[in-house]
Amino acid sequence: MFSSIDLSDYFYKPEILAKKVLEIYFFQRIPSYPIDPFDILKQMNVVYQFRDFKDLEGIYIVTETEYGIPNLKI
Repeated sequence: MFSSIDLSDYFYKPEILAKKVLEIYFFQRIPSYPIDPFDILKQMNVVYQFRDFKDLEGIYIVTETEYGIPNLKI
């Protein structure tokens, strides 16, 4: 899917790159949420590893709700 596509023209701004990647990934289909970034990385042949860090800089948690949005109680 991504192997023959040059995305270097979109590297100047992360938001533009992300939008282009999602356009390619969902190709004329309605996006399903939550979007699985690990599947996108796999499609792009990107190797990733899970590591322990002293400070947590980011996290991906799969939610258990129907629409991928956690139930917030205020």
